[in-house]
Amino acid sequence: MRADESEYLQTEEGRPALLLERTAFDVEGSPVEFCISIVRGDRCRFYTELT
Repeated sequence: MRADESEYLQTEEGRPALLLERTAFDVEGSPVEFCISIVRGDRCRFYTELT
């Protein structure tokens, strides 16, 4: 994690983090939203279910 990110997330620089990029599409397949998120590795849990 970079210095500016660690300050914003109130943690130490160099700590683990998860970078997420997401694109949402409408029913016709056109992109309507793009989001980049960074979250602290010690404060999150993600679960994935494959169907």
